[in-house]
Amino acid sequence: MLVDNKLLEEERTFSSYFKLKYSARDIAEYFSYKFIKSEELNWKKVKIDISFLQSRLSVNERYIDRDSEIAIREFVIAPILMELINIKPFHIYPERYVEIQHNLKGYLDYLIETEDQDLLVIEAKEHNLSAGIKQIVAQLIAIDKAVEKDKLVTGVLTIGRTWILFRIDRATKTIYQDFREYSLPSDLELLVSILNGIIHSQKD
Repeated sequence: MLVDNKLLEEERTFSSYFKLKYSARDIAEYFSYKFIKSEELNWKKVKIDISFLQSRLSVNERYIDRDSEIAIREFVIAPILMELINIKPFHIYPERYVEIQHNLKGYLDYLIETEDQDLLVIEAKEHNLSAGIKQIVAQLIAIDKAVEKDKLVTGVLTIGRTWILFRIDRATKTIYQDFREYSLPSDLELLVSILNGIIHSQKD
């Protein structure tokens, strides 16, 4: 890893990882984690009726500014999360501030907590998924360091139309990125069934 450790050791917020020249793997390895893009992530799926959600997102799509991060968060991401909360109540914390150490601190777009699960959902800034992956890796590491060791930790990165899923194997400190990217509206039913399955997942 050809990384200037002094740069990563500097005080920094999560959003600053977005602009670093290093890769997600470099950032993970600095914190003694592994980062793997995997084709073999098997997600539990719990299907629900998404007809109302489909209709709502279709209407929103006609009127929102797709270049506005706030619009995407409020009219694409939030409706999907609220649809899930109607199925199984959970705690959801928008703009949750966490500070684990001097170089792992800042705001999380959405943190969903259940008894068994912490699910992070963030929007990639500037519609840049590649840079957003670096940021979510740092945030997932922070959550892993903060929560009870028997909880499951997963993550979602999105720009509204495209969604990427992540999972941490907490025993081996390995962050897995799902090789597949889920696209809306074509993959909406599949994506919602996976997110619902994640929320329903239970620790062993």
